[in-house]
Amino acid sequence: TGLSDKRVKEGLEKGEVEEAVRFSFKYAAIRSVFGTPMFMINQMVVPGLDSESRLQDWKKYLEPLLARAQRKN
Repeated sequence: TGLSDKRVKEGLEKGEVEEAVRFSFKYAAIRSVFGTPMFMINQMVVPGLDSESRLQDWKKYLEPLLARAQRKN
């Protein structure tokens, strides 16, 4: 998925994607994202979850957040 290395290099050399790349890099850096995959919910890094996490792992993180949100409403 995404662009090939060759296409990215061509785009950078021609100045086609430089602004988008700079924006994406800065956006990630100010949120302490320095690699992939990294998951965020409400602009907060989800600790301990990665691309191999299963539904049970996500539930452990999400259920307390959902319960808190329901109590507020």
